[in-house]
Amino acid sequence: MSNISYSGGGGSGLPSTTGLLPGGQLINGFSGAEWFDPRKHIIIYDDFCAGRNWSWIGWDADSNGGTVRTNADGNTGMPGYFQLETDGSTSAAPFLHLGEFGGFGAFLLGGGRMYYHWIIKLSALSDATDTYTVQVGLGATQGSAQTDAVYMSYTHGTNSGNWQGNCVAASTASTANGDIAASTDIQVIGMEVNADASSVAFYVDGTEIANSPITTNIPTVSNISPYAIIEKSAGTSERELYLDQFYLFQELTTQR
Repeated sequence: MSNISYSGGGGSGLPSTTGLLPGGQLINGFSGAEWFDPRKHIIIYDDFCAGRNWSWIGWDADSNGGTVRTNADGNTGMPGYFQLETDGSTSAAPFLHLGEFGGFGAFLLGGGRMYYHWIIKLSALSDATDTYTVQVGLGATQGSAQTDAVYMSYTHGTNSGNWQGNCVAASTASTANGDIAASTDIQVIGMEVNADASSVAFYVDGTEIANSPITTNIPTVSNISPYAIIEKSAGTSERELYLDQFYLFQELTTQR
């Protein structure tokens, strides 16, 4: 392990600490190494290792005919996760979200460059017998019919079972038909919004999907919140969406 030495004032190749609050840590910003400043940077993540509670940071969950649960004991490669289950229902839509909906969400896109991801796992793929749709992203509506959102989605009968990127503004959607298939392996589903919310790029396991980025119908007028949903539309076999981690980093254009 290498060591970093610092002599102040930008010495040793590090950025200056002038004007920063005390206690800042060196982070990997969008432009390289910089000191964390809570007036400029937002970092939110949850590993869903909170035992009987939903999480560390105040998520809310709705079973909608299925079951929602935490599994702090973990799974192979997943040290604690949140589980959305469809149970035996043909139409269950268990849903996880952070913050309120109806104009009271946590974020307004366009105030600074943002990256966020979900680390997920599917118990089984959607098929003609047991059909479901998964969405993970940021949205303004409780459920899958998003009115203002930026998210990735999957179902077997759309885009050959590959992940899609989606932007929705005032119920008008733009879609990027990706070229990376959903699988039952652990996958990192990532999205990056540029500073003025004029472009959204979509990634699976760090690789940008085909037809990304999207530059139209990006919501900038409605407050939105992180959410995830698995919605069944056929079959009675239980299907699960495991959520292992949520991570968000935003660098505000104008310091608070």
